[in-house]
Amino acid sequence: MINYLLAFLSGLVIGIPMCFSLGPVFFALIQNSLSNGIKSAFFIASGVIIADIILFGAAYTGTHLFIEGQNTDRSSANFWVELLGGSILVIMGYFTIRKHVKETNERKFFNNPVMYFMRGFVLNFLNPMNFFAWVVLIANVNVAYVTTSYRFTFYIATLISIFSTEIIISFFAARITKVLNARTLRIISTGNGLIFMGCGIWLLGTAFGYF
Repeated sequence: MINYLLAFLSGLVIGIPMCFSLGPVFFALIQNSLSNGIKSAFFIASGVIIADIILFGAAYTGTHLFIEGQNTDRSSANFWVELLGGSILVIMGYFTIRKHVKETNERKFFNNPVMYFMRGFVLNFLNPMNFFAWVVLIANVNVAYVTTSYRFTFYIATLISIFSTEIIISFFAARITKVLNARTLRIISTGNGLIFMGCGIWLLGTAFGYF
């Protein structure tokens, strides 16, 4: 029971930084919440989470097939997953830190909830970094948790955390925009980048037996 609780709490923690990538979804949530109310942001967040579920399914299937295809040398398969996953995380972290983010006053207006939903879905689904983020996360979790039940406890908690955090961001949009200056954006971007790089280094260390 304790192991399930730890897996669930770990998923909740990991889901939070995944919402603060300062990409188009982050700003779409704030902009639409301020312009059209929190209901619009709720539909955007719903589209985002459905896209994440699809991306997760694709990434999990691909990673699972890769591992299963290497049954004759499972340790070798894990090594390559950890090596590639760690490398991708470090690269993602580097470009997240180097990325120049800026404030925006753009406003988007839609009259149909379906349009809000589709905007969140498309913005999230068409961002290639989201798929790679799920691939890396799944590779990491497959190493950390040996049983399927623990893994899916983690994944479900991560998805719950992503959706909940996006709703919270929307709810406090007015307050967030007051401090969302260039300096704050830079701090958030740097923090996210360091988290990605730290996880990548840990995964690389695991691949080479340092951890």
